[in-house]
Amino acid sequence: MRQATDDILAPQRQAERARITESLARFQPTRIAVETSPKDDAKLVEAFQAWKHQERGLRTSEVEQLGFRLAAQQGVPGVQGIDWMGMPPWRPQGP
Repeated sequence: MRQATDDILAPQRQAERARITESLARFQPTRIAVETSPKDDAKLVEAFQAWKHQERGLRTSEVEQLGFRLAAQQGVPGVQGIDWMGMPPWRPQGP
């Protein structure tokens, strides 16, 4: 059985994305980290710049729908990939 999916690019869904971005902007971020491999940062920068210059539209990923919008709204030069699966284990600091 196929599960029905709604269109992330539909006006209602885009309005939801805009509200989420506005909520995140209240934190006044100076850097935007997205869950993708840091080795793809050059591709992210290229895609972000192309979107900012209206050379392409936003794709359906969270990275673009939320990360690109938030970076543009906050005047941040782009987004950076962080890959929590590739990070070393977290160790608490202290005694």
